[in-house]
Amino acid sequence: MAESLEDMKVYAKTYELDHVEIAEQRKETLDEERVKYIVTLEISRDSENLGRKYDTEEQKIFGFSK
Repeated sequence: MAESLEDMKVYAKTYELDHVEIAEQRKETLDEERVKYIVTLEISRDSENLGRKYDTEEQKIFGFSK
């Protein structure tokens, strides 16, 4: 689960310097076989210093090529 949460934080970014935090995380049991997780992310953006904008998912994962 921790790895999935980190992936969500990475994918939530639009700009390189965006700061993403988990604001809330809830677990709901639907029945004996199913569980639903609800995650709320909080994204902070410094509008004075955005950094580079991510154009692709690969840039979010691997960074920008130089």
